[in-house]
Amino acid sequence: MTVSKFLNKAPVKITPPKQLTLRKSNFAGGQDTLTSIEELGPNVSPYLRNVRNVHQGSIGTKKGPGFYGVAPGQTTGVTQTSTTGGTDVALTTTSWAASSFTAGSTARMPRADFRVKQGGTAGTAPIIVELWSDSSGPAAKLASSSISVASVTSSYQLIQVNFIEAPALVSGTKYWWVLYQQSNGTGGYLWSASSTYASSGLTSVNSGTTWSSGNGFNFTNYLATNGGTLGGGRFNVGGTNYDVIAIKEVAGTTGVYWINPSTGALTSISTGLSSSATYYSFAYSTGILVYCNGFDSPRQWNGSTDVAIAVVDSGNNNLLSAPAMLVVSHKNRWFFLENGTSRVVFSEVGTATTYLSTNFIYVPSPNNGDAPNSMFELQDYLWFGARKAKWVLSGSDSSSFVLRRSTASKGTVTQPAVVVDGNFAYFASDDGFYSCNGTTDTIISRAITPDYQALADLTKIVMVVWNNQLRCYVPYAGSPVNNGLMMLDLVNGGWFLDNNAYVSVAFRYQQKGDPLLLIECSSLVGQAFKAEQQYSDLGKPIKLEYYDAPQAMGDPGLFKQVLFYYVRFVTEAGSYTIDCQMDKELQNSPASYPVNLQGGGAKWGTAVWGSFVWGQSNFDEFTVPVSGEYRWFQPRFVITGADTPVELQGYSLVYLLEQPR
Repeated sequence: MTVSKFLNKAPVKITPPKQLTLRKSNFAGGQDTLTSIEELGPNVSPYLRNVRNVHQGSIGTKKGPGFYGVAPGQTTGVTQTSTTGGTDVALTTTSWAASSFTAGSTARMPRADFRVKQGGTAGTAPIIVELWSDSSGPAAKLASSSISVASVTSSYQLIQVNFIEAPALVSGTKYWWVLYQQSNGTGGYLWSASSTYASSGLTSVNSGTTWSSGNGFNFTNYLATNGGTLGGGRFNVGGTNYDVIAIKEVAGTTGVYWINPSTGALTSISTGLSSSATYYSFAYSTGILVYCNGFDSPRQWNGSTDVAIAVVDSGNNNLLSAPAMLVVSHKNRWFFLENGTSRVVFSEVGTATTYLSTNFIYVPSPNNGDAPNSMFELQDYLWFGARKAKWVLSGSDSSSFVLRRSTASKGTVTQPAVVVDGNFAYFASDDGFYSCNGTTDTIISRAITPDYQALADLTKIVMVVWNNQLRCYVPYAGSPVNNGLMMLDLVNGGWFLDNNAYVSVAFRYQQKGDPLLLIECSSLVGQAFKAEQQYSDLGKPIKLEYYDAPQAMGDPGLFKQVLFYYVRFVTEAGSYTIDCQMDKELQNSPASYPVNLQGGGAKWGTAVWGSFVWGQSNFDEFTVPVSGEYRWFQPRFVITGADTPVELQGYSLVYLLEQPR
C-alpha cells in the first residue's frame, strides 16, 4: 500500500487580508492643483468651491454677501401688480409656477419683488426664484436667488429679491420667472395670480418637467445702469466716516457718490465726469478726500464741497503733462501718477493745491518703456510698481528724495491688485500672487498655479486683506468681469476658491470705532454689498463642493475593499440633504450617496452648559455604502442650497487590502 508523502505535512496557513482604518479629520490645507495626485499633502484638496475653515481642521459652507447699497439709476421695469380675478397658486418642492414678461429696455436687473405668502401648511425652506430664457416656455436658467422663510408671512406682500448676477435683459426679449420651494422643505407657499395677465403664466406639478397654461403672477422688476463699480473706499472726511464709490451713470458718464448707511441710497459728490474712466483712485488726509480717474483733473472733497484741483506752480504752469490716474498721500504730501507716463507730481506739505515748478520726478526716467502702474506706501517708503520691476522713493522733500530700484524685483499688474497690510505688501504679478516684506518677494500662490494661469485677464484682479484673509477677486476663464474669489487663509495657509464673487471693488472698515466689516462692490452694476452676511450669495443658492485628496491607502498598486465608510457632520439648525459621493480609480464619475442631515441638538462651539438637547448628538454620523474593489478612492461632498450650511468634521474608511492582481 502506497501512502502519500503529504499526509504528514502540517497544513498551509493562509494569512487573511488585513482590516485597516483610514481616519480623516483635518481639511485646513485648502486647494492644491499643482502637486500630483500621489504627492498631495494630507490636508489639501485637488478641487473645492465655496468652503471655509470653520473650526480646527473642519470645513464648511462659506458665507455670502448681503444687501447694502441701491444700484445706480434703479427704476421700475415690467410690473404686474393687479389682483383682479386673483387666485392662489401653490409653491412646493414639486409644484412650480412661472410667469412670463417681455423686457421693455436693455439694462441690468439687480432686483425684483414678488407677492407671496405662507400656504395653509407653512413652508419650511426658502422659495427659489429663477430667471429663465424662453422657448415656448422656460428654456435655460439665467439667474437665481431666493426668498428666506423668515421674510414670508401669512399675508400677501411684495418681498424684495436681489440678484448677485444682476442679469442683463435685452429689450423686446421674452423671459420667465420660475418659483418653487427648495427641495429640503415641507409645506409650501402661495404666489398670487390675476386674470389681468391671462395665459402668461404656467404651473407644474412635477418640478418643471411639464407645464400647464394659466394666469400670470404678481411681480415687479427693477432695472439699473450697466457697468461695474469703478473704485471706492471708506474715508473719514471732515470728521465723518463715508463709504464712497465711483460708478457708471445713466447718461454714460461717471461719478462719485457716498452710500447712505440706513437706506443704501446714493448721494452725489461729483457727477458728469469722463465716460472713458474705468478706474478711480482715492486717498485721504487731514480731513479731505482726493481722487482722480486718468481723464479728468484731480478733485478734492471736504464733506460738503467738491472742486477740481489745479496742479499748477506759482507761474500758473500746469505740472501734469497728462491727467493723473493714481493718487497717494505720503509724508503729508499728495503724489499724482500721470496716466500712461512715468512722471509723478507731488504737492507741498499739508496742501493739495500748492506746487513748485520742481515738484516732479520720473520713475525711473522719462519715456520709460515700463511705466509704473501702481503706487503704494510700505514701511514709510513710497513704492512704484511696474510690470517688470518695483521702485522705492525715500526721503521727505525735493532735497532728500532718493529713487532706487527695489531688490524685491517682481512687477505688479495694476493698482487694484496691490494691498498693504502691516509690514507686507501683497500683489499680483504675471506669474502668481506674491508677498513683499520690503526686501524680497515670495510667491504665495504656488499651490494654485494652474488656476492662476487660467485667469481671463490679470489686470482685472482686485485684492484686499480682511479678517486674516487675503481676498483676490478674479475673472475665471471666459468671463469678461470678475466673477470669482481666490482666498488665502493667512492663519492656516490654504487657498479657498469661490464662485459668484462678482466684485470689482472691495474695501474694509478700519476707521476708529468701526465694526469688522468688508464692503464688496459689484463688477456688473455700481452697487455695494456687505460681505459674509448669510448662507447665500445675496440670495443665490450656494453650491459647496469639496473633493478630498484621492486615497490609495498606502499602495496605489493594491486593490482595496471598503467595508464601512463613516462620515461625520456637525449638527445644524435645519434638515437637508448632502451628497456624499465616492469616485473610484480617478475616473471623475462618482457614485452618489445622499444623506439627510438632521436639525436639532447643540452646535459644537456654540453650546451653553445646560442647554443641550437630551437624546441628540452634537454630530450627525452616517454609514455610506461603497461597493467594489478598487485601488483609488476619492470622497467628495456636494450640496446646493440657500440657508443650508454644513460643517464636515471628518470621515473614516474601514477597508481590506486585497492581493495584487
